[in-house]
Amino acid sequence: RVHRRETAALDGPPTYAGFNTPLGLAVGPDDFLYIADTKNNRIRCASPSGYVTTIAGPSKGPGGYEIGQPGFRDGPALNGAEFNRPHGITLDPFGNIYVCDTWNDRVRKLNRPAHQHSNDDSGHGEEFWPKGVGTT
Repeated sequence: RVHRRETAALDGPPTYAGFNTPLGLAVGPDDFLYIADTKNNRIRCASPSGYVTTIAGPSKGPGGYEIGQPGFRDGPALNGAEFNRPHGITLDPFGNIYVCDTWNDRVRKLNRPAHQHSNDDSGHGEEFWPKGVGTT
């Protein structure tokens, strides 16, 4: 789905949610689709029903359409962690997420807690903590 810039970062059902140059996709052990939303500088997930949620990077601002500014910071994933053009993404069998934070020249890890998703299949209530991985 093609979106105008101001709606390209919205979370929600598949007919409402938008992306800005997603360049990485991976299916997790929970059957959710994980997306490196590159120009929004966010990590997003889509539930099996298609509901899209931002799980790392800046959350939506006033009006719900703030485009994430590039940066580098570890911390609470939502509104704490910052990415700079994440491209690749993969998950291990435990649900930990690994992101190529391309313009920061880092591979970042988002630790996955035991309570992976809420009962409504939307991903709300999740907590992720990205940690910078130095070098290979």
